[in-house]
Amino acid sequence: MAHIHQAMLAVMADVAAVGIGKSAYNKDQKFNYRGIEAAMNIMAGILIRHKILVLPAYSEYADKDKPTKSGGSMEYVKVKGRFTFQSAEDGSTVLAEFFGEGCDVSDKAMTKAQSVAFRTALFQTFVVPTVAIDPEGEDSQEQPVSPEMQALLDAAQKEAEKGLEAYRAFFSGLTKEQRTNLSTEHEQFKKIAEAASK
Repeated sequence: MAHIHQAMLAVMADVAAVGIGKSAYNKDQKFNYRGIEAAMNIMAGILIRHKILVLPAYSEYADKDKPTKSGGSMEYVKVKGRFTFQSAEDGSTVLAEFFGEGCDVSDKAMTKAQSVAFRTALFQTFVVPTVAIDPEGEDSQEQPVSPEMQALLDAAQKEAEKGLEAYRAFFSGLTKEQRTNLSTEHEQFKKIAEAASK
C-alpha cells in the first residue's frame, strides 16, 4: 500500500472523531450547509499532521449570465476541479475530480465555484461526517431522534428563521426539560436567528 493511502485513512479517522457540522446558513434559501471555511479550519491541521499536500487545478469551465428577480443579471460559473492528494513522505498520489458551481452579481462567481469543488473534494474523499463518531466503536452511528425531539427541533428552526427576537421568545417559553434537550443545538439556532435578523 502506498504511503498516501495510509495517510488518507489516518485523516479519515481523525476527521471522523470531530466531524464538520452544517454551521453555515443560507439566508435566501433558508438552509444550513457546511461551508468552505469549516472545511479549511478542520481539515488543514489534520492534513498537515499526516503530511498530505492538496494540489488543485481547475478546467472545463462554463460561464454565462443569469437574470435576477430585480431585473439585473448575475454571473454563473461551473468548473471541473482536479485535486491531487500527495504524500510528502514518498510522493505517492491520489487523484480526484469534482465539479463546482457558483453565482455572483459581481466578480466572485469563479471563486465560489472553485470553493464548492474544493469543499466537495474534501468532504467526499475523506467521508467527512456531520457529527463526531468513534470509528473504532461498536455504535458509530447517530442515535435516532424521537418524534418529540424532532418536533422541538423543527419548531426551533422555524422560529430561528424569523429572527433573533422570535427565537428568544420561543426559547423563553420552553420548559426546563425542553431547554436541556435543545442545549446542544441552541447556539446553532442563535446563529441562524442572528443571520435572519440582518
